[in-house]
Amino acid sequence: MLLSAALAVFALDARIAFGVLIAMGLFYLGQFQSTANGLAVLNAPEDAPGSLPGINGACFGLGASTGIAMVAPLVNLGTAAGYQAALWVSAGLAAAGLVSALILRPTTHSMPAKALVIKGHA
Repeated sequence: MLLSAALAVFALDARIAFGVLIAMGLFYLGQFQSTANGLAVLNAPEDAPGSLPGINGACFGLGASTGIAMVAPLVNLGTAAGYQAALWVSAGLAAAGLVSALILRPTTHSMPAKALVIKGHA
């Protein structure tokens, strides 16, 4: 989310925007995607361990399509202001995703035993 906001602020500076895009790619592929798939497997029901990774992939496709549909008209304006507005919409969507992720709670069987003892659920 912070990188999305930085990209929106520095959208007209090609060098900074390029660096921010590189950082976004590294964080997304290196951290988020691996973690999301691992958590999906851990939180999936025991009788269907591949269900949540599949749902995660489907939701990613729907979210990407919806995001493109929301920002495409702004980018299509062909102005720097339209491009920057599209980036701010993207940053807002990332913030909404963060808030949504904070609302979700993991299942108790996906938490390490040490965390369960600390929370008093052991």
